[in-house]
Amino acid sequence: MKLTDDRFEALAEESLCPQQNALEFRFTAEGSPHFLSIKAPVVLDALRLKAVTAP
Repeated sequence: MKLTDDRFEALAEESLCPQQNALEFRFTAEGSPHFLSIKAPVVLDALRLKAVTAP
């Protein structure tokens, strides 16, 4: 999985492996558009994106 900003600069990148049942990663992003790319040798059953704002 790769998350990029509107300039396509990588903010977070993580490998998906067949042995992984779940993957969680956190990142801090500015208030601009973001793009998520998924390329993996496994079938993706579900994807949950959760936005958390600072207090």
